[in-house]
Amino acid sequence: MAIKEKWSKRELERQFRTALFERTILHPVKVSAAVTQTHPEALNVFKDSYLVEFLELADGHDESDLHKGLLHRLKEFLIELGRDFCFVGSEFPVQVGNRDFALDLLFFHRGLN
Repeated sequence: MAIKEKWSKRELERQFRTALFERTILHPVKVSAAVTQTHPEALNVFKDSYLVEFLELADGHDESDLHKGLLHRLKEFLIELGRDFCFVGSEFPVQVGNRDFALDLLFFHRGLN
């Protein structure tokens, strides 16, 4: 996995420290049958949980603190998501029906399109 993801020595040490093996092998991702049939590679893309220790958030942080922290340290967050994720924008406007909404953070996965 380290070769495939092109991890540096520092990143590999971090993955050991944060128990990546235990998170991915011992607690596999739960994906619906429809997703598995249409995108079998989806099991390798999404994780159940993400470690955001690099944000150094206080224990009582709220969503806006997480949002600001992620924007500030976007590179590290994308590395945690995986190599095929891209950042599209913050407060990205979308329209559903006749209603306007804004997505806090919009990411795109190149492998899944």
